[in-house]
Order: sequence, then structure tokens, then C-alpha cells
Amino acid sequence: EEATQLGFPSFHVHRLSTEEATQLGFPSFQLTTQVYGYSWDTSVYAGLPQFHQAKGFDPESQDIARHLGQPLYEL
Repeated sequence: EEATQLGFPSFHVHRLSTEEATQLGFPSFQLTTQVYGYSWDTSVYAGLPQFHQAKGFDPESQDIARHLGQPLYEL
């Protein structure tokens, strides 16, 4: 008896160049990513503890986040 070996054929990957892809009729595309960040002036951040304290919150606690229903994070 001869042993039979089953397996998958070797797959060789050939990446198409832009020119080859164009010749084969593949559409061209451009992938872009944009990231936007917004922030207040530093003076606003400096005044937030005073504002929170004036509203009856301890600015050093998580009470404000709880009051607003925001999730709490631990760093």
C-alpha cells in the first residue's frame, strides 16, 4: 500500500501593480482618514473647578460625572 498525502496546494500570492489593476479594469480608489479634535481655551479648563464648586459639587470627586450619567474611568 502506498501512503496518500492529502493537503492543500501551495497558494502563491501575486500582488497586482497599479498598472496591472487598471489594465484589468479594477476601479481606482483613494483611502483617506481625517481626525478632528476640539477643545476649549486653557482658561476655561482652569475655571471649571470653580464653576463645579459653585454648583455644589466637589471638583476633586466623580460626583459631576455621576450626576451627568457619564461612565467612570480609572487611570
